[in-house]
Amino acid sequence: MPAGSSGAAVPAWPAAGTSCPATGLSRGESAESEQAVARRRISRNTAVLITGASAVLATVLMRATLDRGYRAARRRAPPKDPADPGVDWQEALAWTVASSLVIGLGRLLARRSASAGLRRAGYLPAPRDE
Repeated sequence: MPAGSSGAAVPAWPAAGTSCPATGLSRGESAESEQAVARRRISRNTAVLITGASAVLATVLMRATLDRGYRAARRRAPPKDPADPGVDWQEALAWTVASSLVIGLGRLLARRSASAGLRRAGYLPAPRDE
């Protein structure tokens, strides 16, 4: 035993690819990297707000595109209220199916794209409170 040693074993640094049991850090990592990750976390409410806003924008854009497409294909304005008795069943059903499909897919794509964009930018959602 070397002189001045108290006899307590000094833990060796963990092997490559493993983390230190005391700190949870891997070789070459520092506490600053954990702080940087903590700064990049955004609240779940912020993530919901961003993805929700993108879904609203997508809905507005898809509705305008759908209206223009209907006018070009049918040479008349789309029905304002498909449930109106003056609207033909075939036209009401076609408009309802087309608008539901296009707007629903647009919202889905917008939300997923916004979420993926946040992850690519390095923003991580806050952990869920279970």
